[in-house]
Amino acid sequence: MIISKKKHERIVSMKDADIVVLEKRLDTFYGRLTQKEKELESVNDKLEGTKELLKKSEQEKYEVEKEANKLSNELSIKEKRIEDLDIAINYSDDERNQLKKENEELADKIINMREDYNELQKECNAYKVRLNTINSLKIQYKEYI
Repeated sequence: MIISKKKHERIVSMKDADIVVLEKRLDTFYGRLTQKEKELESVNDKLEGTKELLKKSEQEKYEVEKEANKLSNELSIKEKRIEDLDIAINYSDDERNQLKKENEELADKIINMREDYNELQKECNAYKVRLNTINSLKIQYKEYI
């Protein structure tokens, strides 16, 4: 295919124009690429910061869980201690009630013994009166004889 010089110059000038346009596009593309790289770098920096925050957060979470487990264990120990104290209190209440019952029984016995003592005292007094009467009669009988 044979082309004329004019046509050839036009084609070359079109190619040169295309090259200039392509170079401009390439510069624009590189500019945008550079900006995107900067944005990507910024995003990567933010991501690194976020990763650091996440690591710190996970470490804090681990520490909090560790502390929560420690407190949970302490709570379990204290709950067991409370249960033991409740059992001891119930036992003490039962023992106190038993002692109270025994005390009431002893108080009833004392009251009965006092009543028996008073009756015996009355009988003794009655016997003393009889004895005095007998002694008086003896004296009268001796005087009579």
